[in-house]
Amino acid sequence: MSRTIKIFDTTLRDGEQSPGCSMNLNEKIEVAKQLEALKVDIIEAGFAAASPGDAAAIAAIADTVRGATICSLARSVDKDIEAAYNAIRRAESARIHTFIATSPVHMEYKLKMTPDEVIESIAHSVSYAKSFCSDVEFSAEDATRTDLDFLCRVVETAIKAGATTINIPDTVTMIGTECFKGCTALKTVNFGENSQVTKIGDSCFAESGLESIVLPASFTKFGYGSSYSTNVSSYGKQFLNCKSLKSVEFKGKLEVICGYVFQGCEALESIDIPASVTTIGNSSFLDCKSLSKVTINSSGDLVIGSNAFKNSAVESVTIPKGTTKIDSNAFNGCEKLTSVDFAAGTEAMTLGTSVFEGCKALTSIALPDRVTEIPNYAFRYDSALETVTFNKVTKIGKGAFSGTESLKSVTLPATLTAIASDAFLNSGLESITIPKGTTSIDENVFAGCSSLATFKVEDGNTKYGVNIGALVEISGGVSKIIALPCGLKGVLTVPEGTVLGGYALNGMSGITQVILPEGTTKIEANAFRFSKVTSVVIPSTVTEIGNSAFRDSSITSIVIPASVTTIGDHAFRNSSITSIVIPASVTTIG
Repeated sequence: MSRTIKIFDTTLRDGEQSPGCSMNLNEKIEVAKQLEALKVDIIEAGFAAASPGDAAAIAAIADTVRGATICSLARSVDKDIEAAYNAIRRAESARIHTFIATSPVHMEYKLKMTPDEVIESIAHSVSYAKSFCSDVEFSAEDATRTDLDFLCRVVETAIKAGATTINIPDTVTMIGTECFKGCTALKTVNFGENSQVTKIGDSCFAESGLESIVLPASFTKFGYGSSYSTNVSSYGKQFLNCKSLKSVEFKGKLEVICGYVFQGCEALESIDIPASVTTIGNSSFLDCKSLSKVTINSSGDLVIGSNAFKNSAVESVTIPKGTTKIDSNAFNGCEKLTSVDFAAGTEAMTLGTSVFEGCKALTSIALPDRVTEIPNYAFRYDSALETVTFNKVTKIGKGAFSGTESLKSVTLPATLTAIASDAFLNSGLESITIPKGTTSIDENVFAGCSSLATFKVEDGNTKYGVNIGALVEISGGVSKIIALPCGLKGVLTVPEGTVLGGYALNGMSGITQVILPEGTTKIEANAFRFSKVTSVVIPSTVTEIGNSAFRDSSITSIVIPASVTTIGDHAFRNSSITSIVIPASVTTIG
């Protein structure tokens, strides 16, 4: 079946609206003659209702040009249609081009009409135009942001009313929501040389068969929703789960990649992010399992959102100097990541929770001085990590280096004031020196460090010290054991004036019995939790067994002295206890 392609030229109507392109009557006629010589099929000569001058120019062109259809634009209003007909009626071939907006935002805020009212207007205006002219064109203004089902209804109504040509324009230079979603046979998209596309709607190409795309120079932002929000947490999903998409190129000064744009693009191998980009949104490249090469060229301020490259195949990355935030899980699960470099910069940088967690090939990292806090779980399970440098850090977060089994040593900076719980849990540390300015070390920080034989505390630190080789917290003349050195076996006799802190025995598999000193009044919360101790000698001075004191422990039997009055919540929960005698002195069991 053959088809005919007709050229519709709107230079004299839409083109004249371009800055510096306004024409007088003689110039319009001259352009019309040139279009006639070029064998253009339809010449849209103007908008007759816009002004008497426009109407006169259209009429003059209709009188002059032969061999082409002369067209006038008209809103879906009777007086516009009448003005259009009066201007083109002497043409050899005449057309009325009527239009109305059909997108939700235009109907509600510009027209202030309901969808049904718009349908009624289309039926009336097309049929009214048809009463004057056999050739009627209808356009759905802002069609690419129009609900697809409603657009079908619009087109059907126009055709039934007599329209001979239907136009689906991208009025606001936007490709609409889910426009090509699920088009699995769609392999390529080509934008015209002078494309003016500035917006690509939510999930526009999601789950399509796209293999490559070059985005035009006019396109600068991936956004979301009717307001086209472009913040880091917006979720545009423009290319979500395009599993065949291998290459993406940006021609323009792209500023924003909002959330989820390329999530699940499993074939995407590389991405070159332009210098103009200020935002890489949440989950923007999540699960891009072939994405091995990432180049971030941003030259100004940059935020990298949460999960941005999570579970990708990125092998190395350079963080630009203007980066102010790398949010939670940004590179979590990047198991092939071997190198992270930070360009020299001066602005403070914030790292999010689990930012490099699970980067199992990462062997070293040097955090810049503008990073002052290592967040929770930042390098957890980075099993190959051997070297870490951080010179200005004041706090190490919970579980920050948990499971870093290749990390044998680390130099804690003089700026460090706090180490949160589980910070080095199950790491490969062999020795550690606590700086003199450190004033807070939480429980379980060094638990499970089976090679940690030596604790040192710098001179001048009055909060912490070393006693029987153990790291202790000193308060009111009492030393609380925070962590014990590896290798202890058999019986642990706790010195007088010393208590066991929470989780102090966690990971100490060689200790089978603990003898607490006379004068001990309380067994601290979590003191024996997760321990392999089977026997404890409790002195008659103890009055309280703290919350979860023996929880999840291997304790099998215990003699509680008559001095004890309180047994805390969860004290023996999930322990191996086989029998116990509660003395009459106990008044409270949690």
